[in-house]
Amino acid sequence: MHGHILQLCVIQAVASFIHLEPKNATVIRGSEAHFNCSTDESWDVMTWLLGGRTVLTISVEHGPLGRDEHVSAVNHSISSLSMWELFLMNASFNPIVQEVICELLPTRLGRPSSALFVQEKGNVRILESDLSVQEGMLVTFHCQASGWYPDPSVSWVVSGTTVDRGDYNTSSLQDPKGLFSSTSVLQIKVETSSTVECWASVSAAVAHQSSSVKLTVVHRIAAEEGFWLLPLSGLFDAK
Repeated sequence: MHGHILQLCVIQAVASFIHLEPKNATVIRGSEAHFNCSTDESWDVMTWLLGGRTVLTISVEHGPLGRDEHVSAVNHSISSLSMWELFLMNASFNPIVQEVICELLPTRLGRPSSALFVQEKGNVRILESDLSVQEGMLVTFHCQASGWYPDPSVSWVVSGTTVDRGDYNTSSLQDPKGLFSSTSVLQIKVETSSTVECWASVSAAVAHQSSSVKLTVVHRIAAEEGFWLLPLSGLFDAK
């Protein structure tokens, strides 16, 4: 008899749950993050914590308590399942992973947690201006990507073609605030006029940041003789 009761309690414990999803969320600073906490357990108060700080309290009878313009919640509950979705608006940058916790009172099932990773999108620029050089010359470009977190992925594109990673060098430094600045150096042999682009991005960004310059080829003969050939149409039109 006692064994049957114990088995029934174990089955009930396994059947009950608290789920917090997603387990990991990565967003850009200033964007929105959301989490769902669901349970088939009965509860009186649901508390949401971010980095150890309470950001929202929900009463089963009255709903969200208090007002915070940076936090909101939506009730998705049905008869057999209680589910609340937390919205964190305008996520703040933090160089460490922040723990998100959904806590129910009273409960016997513990506190599920998720990880929130907030990235920072900085800026990028090629230090050189538009250039006009002789065909066959070696030209060096420097790209600076500043104010990123984590360390940005930097790449070069020449006339729409991505440059192999082995053809340029990139180094990075991290400042006291945790932000990264990367410097990338590309050297190319000029063959045709082209557009040189430097791209920088982090995983949560929808699109990369870019900077570009124009590289114009001056043919060696024209450069050495010190004159330019006019289009034929210009000769016939002259009076």
